Amino acid sequence: MAHDPWRIVTMNVANSTSPWVNPDVNALQPMYEVVYPASPARLRHNDAVFHPTVTALAVLRNHIASEALKAVWNHLQTVHRKKKLQTIESRARYIEGLFKNENDHPIIWREYVEGDIQDHPEVGGYKTTRRGVFQSDPILAALLGYYTSYGIMEGPPSEDPGPGNRPMGILALASAAVERAYRMHETGDFVNSGQRFDRDSCGSWTERYMDYITNNLGETQWNSLFGALSAFSKQAKKAEAMKNCEPKEPRERVPLPPSDPPTPPHND
Repeated sequence: MAHDPWRIVTMNVANSTSPWVNPDVNALQPMYEVVYPASPARLRHNDAVFHPTVTALAVLRNHIASEALKAVWNHLQTVHRKKKLQTIESRARYIEGLFKNENDHPIIWREYVEGDIQDHPEVGGYKTTRRGVFQSDPILAALLGYYTSYGIMEGPPSEDPGPGNRPMGILALASAAVERAYRMHETGDFVNSGQRFDRDSCGSWTERYMDYITNNLGETQWNSLFGALSAFSKQAKKAEAMKNCEPKEPRERVPLPPSDPPTPPHND
């Protein structure tokens, strides 16, 4: 039987409140039995199922970090263009506003709208509005990357999948990855400090988000989140389709050299 470690990984992450902890054999066994009910196999450390599954978890975390970096970069380019943030100082103030009150988790819900730079200097200089919790574009993009990569599934569900199937671990990891990406722009310009996306560097952020998720997200909030994620997925597909339909500028044709050298003129 060919085993797909991603199916087991999906179940592990969906139920995990400690997404940085790799499951041991005993924790992985019941997940394996659900995914492959017809198989009587008992897992062993580093066997043909256990080792690829743990490796897939590491690949998945790195993928989330990569998606978050791209999403934050694209989001900031849009913000800078709309808000005309042409100086490093103004861009740094915008990032500072995202972390004004970490205890209130502003990065997971705050979106900036049009406004004069002096409107609300206490939050970076811009008027703000709240959206649903965990529904900022970069977090939605990181979540979408999880659902559409490695053949996990065709796309995200449109509603709350219910207790036991909610991707709490992925949501916490995505939020921590987005925070890491934003902090790389704290100076107003992108600076790669070499900080890895791992438990040592980002574990405390992940725990902070996980605490919020487990204590504040119920069925209503999860339904709202998945509704927003479904809408975001449709917008992303539409944008990709439009991009593929854009007429390409014709390339300048470069004359090819003749296959044979020209015949020299005859001197009569």
